[in-house]
Amino acid sequence: MGALKVNAIGRADVITALAPIWTDKPVMARKVRTRIGQVLAFAKARGRRAEALPDARELRTGLSQQARGGNFAAMPFPEVPAFAAAELAKGASAGRYAVLFAILTCARSAEVRGARWEQIDLDARTWTRPASLMKMKEGHVVTLSDAAIALLDAYAPKELREGLIFLGMRGGPLSDMSLTKALRCAGRSETVHGFRSSFRDWAAERMPTIPPMVAEMALAHRVGTATEQAYLRSDLRDMRRILTEALGRFVAPSL
Repeated sequence: MGALKVNAIGRADVITALAPIWTDKPVMARKVRTRIGQVLAFAKARGRRAEALPDARELRTGLSQQARGGNFAAMPFPEVPAFAAAELAKGASAGRYAVLFAILTCARSAEVRGARWEQIDLDARTWTRPASLMKMKEGHVVTLSDAAIALLDAYAPKELREGLIFLGMRGGPLSDMSLTKALRCAGRSETVHGFRSSFRDWAAERMPTIPPMVAEMALAHRVGTATEQAYLRSDLRDMRRILTEALGRFVAPSL
């Protein structure tokens, strides 16, 4: 809609903009719809638009029905090793290896796409993510498993390790769609974010001796009440390392 003036944008234009992501990325699509409404409302308040704003109910009638529930589609965790093995057999590509790195590190798509080589400490076996990369705007240290490090070693030689880890075609960061495309090319309908749920299910069923709090910290979630957070000064890194190492052996034992 960038070429249209705000007073010319109607319901059909908004529907056309939302349709490509309405069912594949329902959460993002609803955010985009809200943002479009905010921009048009601002324009109307400033006298740059005379028409009434497109009604949300009218927009929904022109779009496909979204799946019920707000959860991201997740791959059942017993299927993840076969998926990873099949993807590794295809060879290295930025989108494919970014998805695999997301699985092995329990990371969000944006965190992987923004990952830089200077954040990786191979001696300490950590990935230090700055607050600017995190959803909660708090820095987070990821413990890297043998499998995650082997994946990085297979992806890029040491002389090329600077700047962004996973580069797009034009030398910038990968788009979120690049990771989604890798899944679709593999014949999967799940989301990258859904692998975080796959990890959580695996941890609950296959690692019952590890406290649930450890898995939540591996996901970079805040845990406990405000009081508990004030007293818990440890990031449980040693226990998280046990968990992520076991995850690596489960997901990609061949690495």
